[in-house]
Amino acid sequence: MHTFSVNCDRRSDAFVVTVRGELDLAALPRLQPVVNDAVRSGLPRVVIDLCGVSFMDSTGLGLLMNALRRLEYLDRRLLIACVDGPVRRVFALTRLSSQFELFESAGDALAAKAA
Repeated sequence: MHTFSVNCDRRSDAFVVTVRGELDLAALPRLQPVVNDAVRSGLPRVVIDLCGVSFMDSTGLGLLMNALRRLEYLDRRLLIACVDGPVRRVFALTRLSSQFELFESAGDALAAKAA
């Protein structure tokens, strides 16, 4: 059994969601409510830190796409932190790298200025 964890940190201008472990169908019931809270927070930016994620399947990608659409509709930003590795390859293989704002770390995402 793989360990999965999700934590959130509400800041003055961003809601940060930190995910660790495997992001798949089994993780969805724990992650979905946190992402929903982030979207509903009203904060201008949502940062999802996937640097500690070792695997992401289409379920995880679907959750991120849904959050992106919802935030764009609200004129807010979704920023994804993920290092080179399996998660970044998922974005590249699905040709979704250009749809998301990808950063090497949560710190880099938080430091990003308005687009």
